[in-house]
Amino acid sequence: MVELHGIPAVLARSGVEAIEKARQESFRMVFLDLSMPGMNGVETLKALKKMNRELVFVIVTALTGEDELFRNVLEHAPVSVIPKPFTVQQIRDVLAMYFEGITRLASSSTKA
Repeated sequence: MVELHGIPAVLARSGVEAIEKARQESFRMVFLDLSMPGMNGVETLKALKKMNRELVFVIVTALTGEDELFRNVLEHAPVSVIPKPFTVQQIRDVLAMYFEGITRLASSSTKA
């Protein structure tokens, strides 16, 4: 188990391992590399999306829009992209946007 700035996180070293872990517990967000051993990131995203349509995906990659794998992932789910090499601040920013959005939704639904 790893932790990202006080937020519990689970590490998977491959797409197959990520799918196994997603079968065992529920996740809200997945940070996913596109270039992985065995299953690539697009295949992993598709499998995870079938398991949980509400998952939020953050793609962490050195690939660009010129790469077919990068373009392919954009066809399967809305994603945020963090280019490699990345900074800790970029991870913090994505987490802040996500959790800020959840807080706004929760507060607006209590007002309705």
